[in-house]
Amino acid sequence: DKLRTLELGHNKLTGTIPSTLFTSGTLRHLLLNDNFLTGELPKELFETLSLQQLHLGDNDFGGEISSSFEKLRGLRALFLPNIGFTGSLPGSLFMLSKLEYLSIEGNKVEGTIPTELFDGASKESLIYLNLGFNELAGGMSSRFAELTRLQFLGLNDNYFTGTIPSSLGEISSLTKVFLQNNAFFGNANFMCANDISEQLGALEMDCKEEVTCSCCTFCN
Repeated sequence: DKLRTLELGHNKLTGTIPSTLFTSGTLRHLLLNDNFLTGELPKELFETLSLQQLHLGDNDFGGEISSSFEKLRGLRALFLPNIGFTGSLPGSLFMLSKLEYLSIEGNKVEGTIPTELFDGASKESLIYLNLGFNELAGGMSSRFAELTRLQFLGLNDNYFTGTIPSSLGEISSLTKVFLQNNAFFGNANFMCANDISEQLGALEMDCKEEVTCSCCTFCN
């Protein structure tokens, strides 16, 4: 039988990811999260076009996020939290037309959100986007409304500024929104319309002083 799923998360694995993991060319699900892995990601990983789910979070890889993830056209879920990544967020990630889940929280990624998020193929597929606990900055684009399938949005604990665009309230699929611990200001009560607020299980903002939000589930 050919290897399709490999789950080795939550162990005490050390060293680098061996390139031999990818020799079968049939691997669909690879979970190596919560270990002590280090070093560069092997180039063979980015040649494994069968991959649909990749979870490398909570390891010690460091470096920048490779633009080679764009090669993994079949990816539906990419989890890269708490790895120590630095540098900017590559726009090529959002060229993946099947990508539904993207998690990059807890790194040191800086700069602005690339426009490819709104122009790339993944805007039609993204359900879960977590960029929290990084060093991202700039304003929040009104084009988030174009992510019509989005259910989870995490932009918390960054350096975003400006007002929260009212177009965010047009995403009827949203169930959880985390925007706290930024420098947003202004009125966000557009999120409190009945048809939106009733389905929001979590809505968190800096609404003690900076942001007005009468329906937030948590005010920082």
